Formats: sequence, C-alpha cells, structure tokens
Amino acid sequence: MSSHLEPAYNCVREERRRVDDERTAFKTFLRRLDRITVESTNTQLSPSGMTVNTANTTGVPPKLQSAYESTVMAVPHYDIDYDEPFEVHFGAEFSDKLTAMLSVSPAFTPQLRGAVIAGAQKNYKERAEFVTRLDQELESLLTAQTEATSIYEKIEVNDHTPLSNRSFNELLALYALVCRQQDRLDELAVSRQHTIARVNHGINSNLVDLHTYLYDEPTFPVLAAIAELATTLHTAQSRIERELIYR
Repeated sequence: MSSHLEPAYNCVREERRRVDDERTAFKTFLRRLDRITVESTNTQLSPSGMTVNTANTTGVPPKLQSAYESTVMAVPHYDIDYDEPFEVHFGAEFSDKLTAMLSVSPAFTPQLRGAVIAGAQKNYKERAEFVTRLDQELESLLTAQTEATSIYEKIEVNDHTPLSNRSFNELLALYALVCRQQDRLDELAVSRQHTIARVNHGINSNLVDLHTYLYDEPTFPVLAAIAELATTLHTAQSRIERELIYR
C-alpha cells in the first residue's frame, strides 16, 4: 500500500475491532438484563402509622451496575478510550436523566428496565450500523489500492528503457499509455469523491463526517494517494513530451 493507504487501512481496521467489541458488549448486556428482577414501589404502614417503602433503598441497582461494568465497561480499550466511572459512562451512553432516575428510584421498576433495554438496543444498533460503514470503508480502501497499484505498475514496467533509446513511435505509444492511466486515475478520484459523499449522506450535521472522525492528516488518504500518483504521471508525461520535441 502507499504511504497514505496503509496507515488508513490499519486505522479503520482497529476502529472496526473496537466498535465491534462494543456492539458485542451491548448485546451481552441486554442478555444480562433479562436475568435482573424488576420490583415495584409498594408501600405499607409501619406500626407507628407512617408510610414506608418496602422496596430497595435508592441507588443504581447493584446487579444492573455489575452487568454494565462486566460487559460494556469491560471492553479491552475501555481504559484507553474512556477511563471514566460508571455514572459518567452510563449517562453518556443512555442519558443523565435515566442515570438520575435509577439513582433516586427506590426500585428497579418495569418502566426503568424498559428504558434501559431501549437505550441498550439503540446503542447496539448504532454500533452495528457503524461496523457496516467501517466495512464499506475498508473495502473502498482495498479497491482504491488495487486500482492505484495497477496504474502505477503499468507505468513502472515500461520505465526500464531510457527514453533516449526509444524510437519516435515507441515514445508515442508510451505517451498514450501514460495518458490512459491518467484517465483511469481521474475516474478513481471521481469514484472516491462519490464514495465520500455517499457514506456521509444523512449524517447529523452536528457530528463530524466519517473521514474527519477516522483519520488524522491527511483526512482523505485515498485522494492524497491519488494526488501523489497524479504527480508521478504528470512527471512522466512531461519527460516524454520533452523527448518528443527534440526528435
């Protein structure tokens, strides 16, 4: 791969692994939720005549927190990417409101359980969809690399004989070959731009696009690799043109 495409491929592959770990973790968390008993907030009169709650004291249900910490917060990259306590991470993944409700509710009611399940299902679905987008990006990178390598090899294999040792007709044929590869490269650039537009279509305007999220500089590694190869082709064209002029 080129100096741009190999790091990009490794970056996407690593991100895909992390997102898939989180997807699996939320799926496991959902299964754990099935084993957590819900309670009601029943009340009864004490011997003194005061109303008391017969359910748990307030606070996030220990079994819920344990299930979350042993699944979602147990992914291999958690300490590197998050490194935050349960309340903070749960609030970010679900909502601060739900976290507060769980903290003050005297029982893990069916309503609260339903809200947690809905949030976990949403998080699972988002990860699953993102894995699909990352798979598409990986495929796109490999396709671009294959095409770019083919273009480069077409030029490189014909670059062993010095231009000065070629006949006029051989120079014309080589020049035509380079121009054809430039046309292929232009098509690859257009295709990549369409891919970028497609994968970012429909993304919330408040979120960064996929490539800004994934890559450092260059933000668009395939286009950067295409630009490098275009420079190589332009140099080859210029050399052949000069040789043709002096014949």
